[in-house]
Amino acid sequence: MIRNRFVLLALFLFPLLLRPQNAKPVWQIDLSSFGYQGRPPAALAHLRQDVLMHFGSGIYQQGVAFTSPNVAVAYFVVHDDPPGASGQREPAMSDPFRLVAIFLDAKNGELIKQLDWPLPTNLNSGPSAFFSPATQGRFVVGLGNSLRLYSPDFKLLVHFESDSDLYPIASPTGESLLLSTKKQVDGQWTTSYQLLDTVKLSVLNTWVEPNSRPPHSIKALWNDEMAWASQSLMQFPKPGVATNEMPRRSPPSIFVKTPASAPRELPLDHGDLCGEWNFVSKDELAGPLCGAANRVLTVSTEGKKVWILTWALNRSTVR
Repeated sequence: MIRNRFVLLALFLFPLLLRPQNAKPVWQIDLSSFGYQGRPPAALAHLRQDVLMHFGSGIYQQGVAFTSPNVAVAYFVVHDDPPGASGQREPAMSDPFRLVAIFLDAKNGELIKQLDWPLPTNLNSGPSAFFSPATQGRFVVGLGNSLRLYSPDFKLLVHFESDSDLYPIASPTGESLLLSTKKQVDGQWTTSYQLLDTVKLSVLNTWVEPNSRPPHSIKALWNDEMAWASQSLMQFPKPGVATNEMPRRSPPSIFVKTPASAPRELPLDHGDLCGEWNFVSKDELAGPLCGAANRVLTVSTEGKKVWILTWALNRSTVR
């Protein structure tokens, strides 16, 4: 469990680790030579935030992952001008976008392979893209409403398609993916889920989550176990209650479930929850706390223990 603490600290202290240090990297590589344009791509960076929102989250997709101990992958989305476009035009959701993946030798940074996938055009919500390692050196690519499973030697193994754009959640183990689709029936929203393996992209389980209060959206996955955070809610007095009674704030909670089980609520008493929560091991979740800066909360999936991690620029502590 101590090892998990160090991994957790590394994840949340990553921006601080980018500061100049005495140690030199074993190797480094300039991704702009492979077409990297920033996050979002440079052609869109000057747009107002409300305009960028129409392009969707796909334009922000980028990251670094290992498909095996010896293969590191840098992936990112780039924007291309349509044929014949002038240099003064404003970007549009109909413009071409590509998901680029650079496969590198983890020992020396040498290029192994570069793959590019054009993103399907979606004028309603912008392009969507996804990349995730799978088991046995394979990897999964999401493009619009399709998923593609590739072998370690870059051969397409399985092609999975859905009726709508996919925004998968990947298990850190690389063994499963969770897909969700929201539908409105008779004025009520429900969410349909599909749990897939990454061996053949086979559907392991399907179920429907009814509308709930507070509304939830599953954000974390570990094989077949899922979790989400419930933010604090303001509870207002019911009609007939004295008007001078102040609104009450309900405590935040973490909910954990499997496809076949009811959610287990883990009430918390450590302030408001902010940002996304993720599994750091099979039995532990972690996420940031609102308010005071540099605070991370970890909690077991059984609610048996809670850790609060805080740090400063030159030190870190675990409480």
